[in-house]
Amino acid sequence: KSGMFAEALRAYEAAVKEKESYESIYGLATAQAGTGEMLMALVNFQKARGKAKGNKARFACELAIAQCYKVNGNVKKARKHLKVALTLNPTARFDGRYRSLVGYLESDAETKAAGDEETPPFFQNILSGL
Repeated sequence: KSGMFAEALRAYEAAVKEKESYESIYGLATAQAGTGEMLMALVNFQKARGKAKGNKARFACELAIAQCYKVNGNVKKARKHLKVALTLNPTARFDGRYRSLVGYLESDAETKAAGDEETPPFFQNILSGL
């Protein structure tokens, strides 16, 4: 799995150098998150959010930002971004792809769900959809 993210990271770095679009920056951020570079992923998801056109793209960025904060153990910021994401797409609360993230952040749990060496399934799903 980590090999897939490493390959994607190289490809999206090249794509961003060629053209800084929402798609290339979002893809780069996803690959960075998948390789554990959460700080760079956060920076690039926020950058992608700034280039996002429409609620669907902004929702994807907010959800990814929430996941990054969750992985880093910052549940307060993760909840803030999840709330924004669910405002943009209220039906996501019932979508199976987001159920574990929504459930975790809406619970009172304050610990990280993903281990230090474990890539969150959320980012694996994002990358496979790009």
